Amino acid sequence: LEDAKVGLEDIPSKIKTNLEESQNSLRSELEAMHKQHRASMQRDLSEADSEALRAGLGEMSERLATKLALQAQESQLAMATAMREVSRAEQQQSAEQQQQQQQQPQQP
Repeated sequence: LEDAKVGLEDIPSKIKTNLEESQNSLRSELEAMHKQHRASMQRDLSEADSEALRAGLGEMSERLATKLALQAQESQLAMATAMREVSRAEQQQSAEQQQQQQQQPQQP
């Protein structure tokens, strides 16, 4: 009877020990799952950030290419305008020289 009584007294401590072990095991599993989830989220965020950066760089590159193309067209137009102005000035100078030559009396 004494042994049975001691055995019954051990039951609450065994239950408590088993419960603590289960809690510790579950806590460890939960922490491991949390770490795994955090790592997965960080990877996903990193991939999303990289993709957003790539997309942003792609858009920026397209905008820059468009801007450079427009600047090149503007430069070509400015160069053509400048060339016309130079040609016009040369023609005017040539015409003035011819006029001066015609106005000078020719010496025998």
